[in-house]
Amino acid sequence: TGYDSDCGVFSPDGRIFQIDYAIKASESQGLGIAMKVKDGVCMMVQRSYHSPLQEPSSSRFFQLTDTILVCVVGMLPDGRVICQNLLEHCQTYQDNYAREIPIDQLATVASNLMQQYTHYSSVRPFGCSLFITNGDELYFLQPSGDFFNSFAASAGKKSGNARVELEKLIGEQQTAGTDRFGHLKKSRNDGGNLNKIELDYSLAEASKVMWTVFDENQDMKWYCEGAVIKNGQIEIKSFEEMKQIVDQNKE
Repeated sequence: TGYDSDCGVFSPDGRIFQIDYAIKASESQGLGIAMKVKDGVCMMVQRSYHSPLQEPSSSRFFQLTDTILVCVVGMLPDGRVICQNLLEHCQTYQDNYAREIPIDQLATVASNLMQQYTHYSSVRPFGCSLFITNGDELYFLQPSGDFFNSFAASAGKKSGNARVELEKLIGEQQTAGTDRFGHLKKSRNDGGNLNKIELDYSLAEASKVMWTVFDENQDMKWYCEGAVIKNGQIEIKSFEEMKQIVDQNKE
């Protein structure tokens, strides 16, 4: 119909098809899960074996500062371009202000960059989603440039199913009751049961979500990368450590 020829054209129902295609591209490279738990943040991303000749390599984690880590879910080359831009921005901010860039400001910079690539016919949207965290806050960014401060997030293949499992893990949102006039107070999600999970066990919980979503008999063989951030300390797990965690939590 011509509405999907470039990013500058809206369809009659107000959609930009190139963004929809970019989201589909981000769902073709495995599932990513991030959770903000009691004492930090964990991130886990699934990788597929495309060949028996392949070894686990090319990490999807990018450390931008001493305390800020980015996880790319989707097309890794696209994610490298974004992370290189963010790294330069972090270095410039450090040089100008002699302190680390606030993570909400960095998330805004990443969002603006991704959104700019949805405007022009000469470019295409990035085919990846991002998790950005410093251990205290977790931001989830989509190819459209939308970003959210989240308690937990999923992106990539079967992310919808994983989101349902994460919502179950959080538990029901508690009501805030009524005020002295009998009016219902606004309820605010505080992370629910995630606040009870120790960081040391968070990757195990993420592994359980992975096994719930994927069928080893039907889906391609996969392995995982994982990282945890606590008190400004970033620890990227080795492939061997992640294999042990994933295998131990197979249900």
